[in-house]
Amino acid sequence: MIRLDANQVVAAREGDRAALDAIVRSAERPVFNLAMRMLANRADAEDATQEILVKIITHLGSVRDVGSAG
Repeated sequence: MIRLDANQVVAAREGDRAALDAIVRSAERPVFNLAMRMLANRADAEDATQEILVKIITHLGSVRDVGSAG
């Protein structure tokens, strides 16, 4: 399960690059592990992980209840 720190989400939404980096780092391994289980191919899992992390980054601003992000 991916748990995001609500304070980091708020900080990242306000432009804090360190907070955004921390969010990406905390999500990267669980996302990759899930992609590997689903796709059973390392290259495909890496591609899927990258796409999902981009989605997380680009949609942080649309999270309505920051407390539920974790």
